[in-house]
Amino acid sequence: MLAALTLVILLVREPEKPQTQPESQRKGGFLTHLREVLNAQDRSGLLILLAILFWFMGFNALETWLSSFGKFSLGIDEGRMAILTSGLALMFVIFALPSGLLATRFGRRRVILVGIMGLIGLCLYGLLVGNQAMLIGFLIPAGFFWALINVNSLPMVYDIGGDLRIGAFTGLYYFASNIAAVAGPQVVGILIQLTGDNYRIMFAFSAIFMILAGVCMAKVRDPQRLIKRQAAPA
Repeated sequence: MLAALTLVILLVREPEKPQTQPESQRKGGFLTHLREVLNAQDRSGLLILLAILFWFMGFNALETWLSSFGKFSLGIDEGRMAILTSGLALMFVIFALPSGLLATRFGRRRVILVGIMGLIGLCLYGLLVGNQAMLIGFLIPAGFFWALINVNSLPMVYDIGGDLRIGAFTGLYYFASNIAAVAGPQVVGILIQLTGDNYRIMFAFSAIFMILAGVCMAKVRDPQRLIKRQAAPA
């Protein structure tokens, strides 16, 4: 934390004056901005926030319960599971930059949808995982597909919200993602108890919520393509 604070103090330079905002956008707090999103004629803001809620519900449930699944369903000890699950995080780091470059080339919405479809397929595959080798076959591509989603989600929220509402939409983004971070693992924990310690239920749960995220995301307009079309010569 001290290292992070030092970097911020020494290297980060904010503009002397904040960007001017319309008077209507300066007033009001979180609930005001939430109502604006809910009542907007363009539903893209609401849809992207719902998609974020759904895919974080699915992924956070997986992330929380994977170690328990490995230990109690596959018989892999805790230390080994810690090593295996770190492979998912490593793949995410490796593909973070390429996923951003792919989004620049093909559009954030399209790349996120590829990531969602990939995780849906992996969750269905997870229902069949029966040994350590099959689990590795789940973890490695999961890090790649999660990078396609996670790296591009906040920039797409900014694209939809616009430069003047970055602060409000950042708050809404973390509001949705943190609700999911709490709710997803809790709901799956209850389902595991109700199904007699069936940890595979997390894969079905995550697949359902990834499908819901995909449905929402498919209906979101792509602001990058809209900007390009407006900038194209007549």
